[in-house]
Amino acid sequence: MRSPSLRDLPPPPPGKTAWPWTEETPSAADTLPGKRAFPRISPRVSIVTPSFNQGSFLEETIRSVLLQGYPDLEYIVIDGGSADQSVEIIQKYEKWLAYWVSEKDSGQAHAINKGFSHATGEICAYLNSDDTFCRNAISTVVSFLDKHPESSLAYGDCQIIDESSAVHDLWLAPEFELTELLFRCYVAQPASFWRKSKMAGVGDFNAEMHYAFDYEMWLRMAAAGQTFSHVRHLLAQHRKTEGTKTVSRPEAFTVEVVTALETFFKSLAVPTTLKSFEADAYAIAFLNHALLSFRLQNCDEARQALETAFQHSPDLVRSQRERIIRALVDNADPSSPLNDAREYLELVFSHLPGNAGALKELRTSVLRRVEILHSARSRDRETLIHARRLLLGTLIGDSAWMRNHSARNEFLKVLIGPPTMQRLAGLKHFLRTVRSAFPRTRKNYG
Repeated sequence: MRSPSLRDLPPPPPGKTAWPWTEETPSAADTLPGKRAFPRISPRVSIVTPSFNQGSFLEETIRSVLLQGYPDLEYIVIDGGSADQSVEIIQKYEKWLAYWVSEKDSGQAHAINKGFSHATGEICAYLNSDDTFCRNAISTVVSFLDKHPESSLAYGDCQIIDESSAVHDLWLAPEFELTELLFRCYVAQPASFWRKSKMAGVGDFNAEMHYAFDYEMWLRMAAAGQTFSHVRHLLAQHRKTEGTKTVSRPEAFTVEVVTALETFFKSLAVPTTLKSFEADAYAIAFLNHALLSFRLQNCDEARQALETAFQHSPDLVRSQRERIIRALVDNADPSSPLNDAREYLELVFSHLPGNAGALKELRTSVLRRVEILHSARSRDRETLIHARRLLLGTLIGDSAWMRNHSARNEFLKVLIGPPTMQRLAGLKHFLRTVRSAFPRTRKNYG
């Protein structure tokens, strides 16, 4: 089905404006002159949205898919038997849906698998009912995959939004590196698309999982030798709200992460060089469990998780120093009041089990980085100057920080501020769009 236009859809609720309420993705006819928006034969794109009691956000999600302006879109919504206004919203848009159902299921992964059992498209993605696609997301991915036939999965960048859809941060993914994927899932799920033909031998999402089934799938694909590619465009918006599954149930999330890692490392296709990271990968998973538990004030559980982490890898501080520092800084949350971040770190460092004592040597670096990032978010000029002075000393005494993609983004936030970072990301997206409209030519000086 061709994507509907804005005038085809029901009017937005009162007070809703901008994308995807009163704006749409330009159709192929509205693109730059002389440039095809899509490949000559546009592959069918199948999108599945699993939903359960997300009526507050579902309509925004649906419109962000339908208004992509794509010529062959197959959109499927699988609702888990919601008791809110979800079914009413789905029925409002059902003429543009290839399939929908509202019935009890056994969880998100089961709903996604159910949706894809009805899908016929070659390019697939699932979009949760509180996330949204950015404009041009589908056309950008289709064009990318057309130019990169070796890619099995393409993932882009995300904006982080809140309950009111206000943008709060950017999730800028690094280029794909399998080693890094063993320590964190940096592949942004809302901005991820894959080829159905490449997934045929990998199987469905693990319906027994409820927290890390996407991560388990990415690792399973990687173990099977599938090629991942980073699309350097903003493709989606990921909504972060209070009480997310990862934060509220760290112990359940960790069990599934470890299970996903075990599945990966047991694969006969995984080279020995990667298997050497197995102990550290498990240890970092339990470290993250501990840091989330400290945030929930579950100190006994946190200590036990830390003890397990260092049982897996006693030399973890030496082998994974930078990853540990980043995890501590992220969990301290420099966006919160500085005293809150300091209190969190004091809680962590005052409850270390005996075998995790080596973490104490990271305390100064972590506190300095938290102060830098907190100061960088200040609108006060003197505070920002102070942050830059702290940063200079950190770069001299802790140069490992700048060897990492995420750290370089932190560095830029300090120098130019998050709002400017977002404007630059938007400018880069615009320049790529303009550049792609003109064929590359090579001058002949012969």
